[in-house]
Amino acid sequence: LFKKNYMKKKNIVINGGSKGIGREIVEYYRSTNFNIFVLSRTKIKTKYTNVQNFSVDLSNAKKTKKIMQKIRKKCSEIDLVICCTGSGKKISNNEIDNLILKKYFEINFFTISNVLDSYLKIYHNKKTKFIVISSIASKKIIEAPIGYSIAKLSLDFFVKILSKKLSQYQININSISPGNMLTKNNSWYKKLKLNKTKTINYINKNVPLKKFISAKDIISIIKLLHSKSGDNITGSDFIIDGGQSLWKK
Repeated sequence: LFKKNYMKKKNIVINGGSKGIGREIVEYYRSTNFNIFVLSRTKIKTKYTNVQNFSVDLSNAKKTKKIMQKIRKKCSEIDLVICCTGSGKKISNNEIDNLILKKYFEINFFTISNVLDSYLKIYHNKKTKFIVISSIASKKIIEAPIGYSIAKLSLDFFVKILSKKLSQYQININSISPGNMLTKNNSWYKKLKLNKTKTINYINKNVPLKKFISAKDIISIIKLLHSKSGDNITGSDFIIDGGQSLWKK
């Protein structure tokens, strides 16, 4: 059924779609008129005929290119690419060790730059829209590993610089920077289960609007950017954090 439908429907690539915000985005789009190609380290189980999963290490440029070549054989056009890969999970107590910093860049930067590079080479700069999920850790010093914060900061600047170059091919690229995301089984979900009072107190103290960020908040911006209304938006960063990154407290 997937093979019969991919020529009729629009096509979307979601990398990092096996968990967290990526999985929430997959769940939203699987009920729409899209064929969804999910790229992730972890293989996902799906019963939906319009969802196809590729298990791949996107930090490896050669492996990423091979997967994009497989997708190219299935569809000649990709309408939207959403890059959700990344992790702020603490790797080591020695946060400025070169190997640790490199690991954060592999997870949070190269998994995205490799997808973009592969797309440009394989689809020959064909028009599409790229949406990159960043973090407010690149805007404000918060409780996040150093490597994660600087990798996301580099990612933000990468998007801005590329937006001008890609505009000549009618490729839009923008980023979304969420604050404290709450999705099923993510770190905030686990903190709430472990100590609800302490976690809520942290949000009330550090977030002016005193709320977690939900997948719906992110998806609403994705829908805007992918619509006709988003055709003239490129190189922009949409901060959705309840005011946390702007608050000096």
